[in-house]
Amino acid sequence: MVFLRTFAFRILLVFATLATAVPLFGAPPTRFVQLELEGNLYSLPDDAQGTVFSLYQPIEDDAALVEKVLGEQSRFRRGVYWAWRRIYPSTLRFDDLWLWGKVRYMELLAEKLGGCKAGVPCELMERRESAPRYLSKHPFFESPPGSAVGTPVSFASPEITTDRAWPAVSPGEAMARHDALLRATGLESPHFHVFVRLSKARLTAMREPLLAWLQRKNDEIFLAGIHSNIENASLMTLRPWTSATTQRARRILVTMARGPVKADWHDPADPKSVNLALRYWGSEENGDVLISIELRHERTTYDYHDSRLGA
Repeated sequence: MVFLRTFAFRILLVFATLATAVPLFGAPPTRFVQLELEGNLYSLPDDAQGTVFSLYQPIEDDAALVEKVLGEQSRFRRGVYWAWRRIYPSTLRFDDLWLWGKVRYMELLAEKLGGCKAGVPCELMERRESAPRYLSKHPFFESPPGSAVGTPVSFASPEITTDRAWPAVSPGEAMARHDALLRATGLESPHFHVFVRLSKARLTAMREPLLAWLQRKNDEIFLAGIHSNIENASLMTLRPWTSATTQRARRILVTMARGPVKADWHDPADPKSVNLALRYWGSEENGDVLISIELRHERTTYDYHDSRLGA
């Protein structure tokens, strides 16, 4: 797929840029890749082999909640389950529910045990024994689009991430994980975080070349988007890297705070808000700092799959 090859090229380009920006500072910094995959259960592709529920299960398999879910369904669906029970006389479980029954079950479980918040691991679900070990123990869920801060999450909008203890150490490994998770869940909006651990001296030396590179690559992405369809210029998923973005990013890299800098995706000047984003994660005990370049694929009205942004 052209889209996947484009992403692989971008990751390799990020690695090469960060490793060679300032060659006088010794060995290349420690680098690794984390993956996020998000989407909506209302728009899964037809060839998806499963959903987020194939990889994660609720922390409680409550028969009473399953019965309540069934009681809310149509006569036809209740009849199907009645016949199923006559053939296989056993208590119905979470895994016996259809997709939207599972979503409803999670809503009821959240009412019983307390809901989940956007941006925080949802401890109402845990990784299945059969799921890859590199997945985080708990998935994330997002609030409905356009909702106010603090709105409960929608269990139809999952986000799965790789565990920090099991990062991919190469672009090829990251792409292989993406392919496997895409087939398993159908979630089609990937984010790749290319993490780089380096000394403060090296980050200072490579700061301006890095900012110039981010400006240039984001300009390419933005111009390709509006060239295809000028209406894309108004989309929040296709923002330009502006002079205000450069100033904000430079201030972050000059300050080099001890803790991570909280990003605001809704702020157009935030280095997080563009398609090729900069994130700062703070300093470590040995004095090194951790940054990441986030590569996001967001659907817009132009055909991203046929773009040649990495060429």
